Amino acid sequence: MGNKNAKLAKVKSFYIAVLRKLQELLNREELMAQFSYLRGIKKKTAKRIIKLGLSESIIPFLPIPSCNKDCGITKAKQLTFIRYKGRSGSFDLDLRGVTDSEEETTEDNKYPHCIVGVDINLYMKGCNADVALMEIKKKGQKPLTLIEVINLAIHRPELLEKHDLLACGSEYNKQKNGTTKHVPCLKLVGETPTVLSVNTKDRNLRQISPSCTERVKVNIIDILLTKVKRRTIKEPRSI
Repeated sequence: MGNKNAKLAKVKSFYIAVLRKLQELLNREELMAQFSYLRGIKKKTAKRIIKLGLSESIIPFLPIPSCNKDCGITKAKQLTFIRYKGRSGSFDLDLRGVTDSEEETTEDNKYPHCIVGVDINLYMKGCNADVALMEIKKKGQKPLTLIEVINLAIHRPELLEKHDLLACGSEYNKQKNGTTKHVPCLKLVGETPTVLSVNTKDRNLRQISPSCTERVKVNIIDILLTKVKRRTIKEPRSI
C-alpha cells in the first residue's frame, strides 16, 4: 500500500510541477484559453497513469497547447519556451513545411490535449527515423509530433544534453507522391535548442524517438480532473 501511495504522490507532484511551469511561461489569457481545465488530478486518473508504468524513461503525461492558427500558440513561440543554459529554442527550417503525418492528424491533437505514457525509448537510441517508426508502431504506441516534442523539451530540457529528439509523428517537406524523406529533429546546436530536419534514413548515436501511449482530448480530461484547493496553485504571472 505504501508503494502505491508513493507512486500516486509522485504523479501528483509531477502534475503540479507541470502546471506551475505552464504558469511561468503563459500569460493569464493564454493559460485560461489553453488550459482552463487543468485544476487537479483525481486518484482514479493517477491510478490509470500508474498502470502504464513509472520508470526513468516514462513520463506520466504532458499537456500540449494548441498551435491551431485560430486559437493557439504558434510552434515558433512555443519553441521559445524551451530554456537551456539561458538560451531559448530556435529553428533552422521553414516551419510551414512541417506537417503531422496523416495517422497522427486527428481532432485530438488539433486542440489542447494531453499525451499519456510518454516514453523516450532509450533502447532505440541511434536508430534512424524509419526504423524507429516501425518499432513504435510494433509496440502499439504513437510517435510524437513536433509540437509534442517541443513540449517534452520544455519540461525536460536536460534530455537535450545527451539526445537529439526525432519527431517521427511529423513530416518535413512531404513529397507530392506522399513519401516522406525528412522529419523534424530538436537538438542542441552549440547550446541553443534548435529544430532542423534530418533524413529518415540517417543514423546518429544521439537520436531517440519519443512516443506516447495515447492522446487525451480536453473534454475527456474535464471529466477526469477535479479542482484542487486554490492555495496550492499560484496565480499565473505574465511573461
